[in-house]
Amino acid sequence: MPLSRKVFKMKKLFLYSIVLFGCTLMSCGDDEVPVGTTSEVTLNFTANYGTNMLDSDTQTTHDFEEESTVRFTEFRFFISDVVFTTEEGTDETALIEIDEIDFSRSNMDAKYIRSVPTGKYSGIKFFIGVEAEFNNTKPEEYASEHPLANTASYWLAWNSYIHCKLEGFLDNGTANEIPFSYHTGSDDLLRSVTIPYNITLAADGSFDLDIMVDVEKILYKNDTYWNIEEFPATHNPSNPDDLNTANYIMDNLSEAFKIQ
Repeated sequence: MPLSRKVFKMKKLFLYSIVLFGCTLMSCGDDEVPVGTTSEVTLNFTANYGTNMLDSDTQTTHDFEEESTVRFTEFRFFISDVVFTTEEGTDETALIEIDEIDFSRSNMDAKYIRSVPTGKYSGIKFFIGVEAEFNNTKPEEYASEHPLANTASYWLAWNSYIHCKLEGFLDNGTANEIPFSYHTGSDDLLRSVTIPYNITLAADGSFDLDIMVDVEKILYKNDTYWNIEEFPATHNPSNPDDLNTANYIMDNLSEAFKIQ
């Protein structure tokens, strides 16, 4: 090959390398996002009973089976390892390590603001309850401000944190209301929640994500309400009925979340 043609080819290769390098620096392509940029994400957890917002007024009643109603005096649960997921499933962006959400409190603010790397995400994933790593610890091991320091959220009989508490009263038209108290604990009752949702975070932007839990779905499945009269509590871990009830509550809770 003549020298002039060799030189011409080398010049073309050199120019192509410069263009390619320039595109890399300038993020050529519409889907590219500058490395190191972040967006402000606000996660807001809310609770409903069907189409009605769940409030902290313990006297508020909600329709239940037939002519009966329920009212709630306590509803709280732990969330742990909250992450944004990607379509590839290989990368996860951490949002919340662990916290307890208590909808029983009138001043409850289940809102979390995080600085998250920009890019595209395919949804959000988290656990309902306390993961085994933390569940093997005890409240006295934590500083007072830590979510796991609350002794009221630990159950010595189960040697476990209480993943979820749902308490209240059923009014079925008889003289007295029927109390119910569903507490769930132990590693076996930990549940995972994955909600697919297309999320695009732009540089220096903001993104709000409202995650609602429907409490009615915790007590209602396959067109049937839970039999509160027959199974009103989950306080005995050695009782098969209590364990079955705890599994029912946690299974339904894990399916009661959606993004609004």
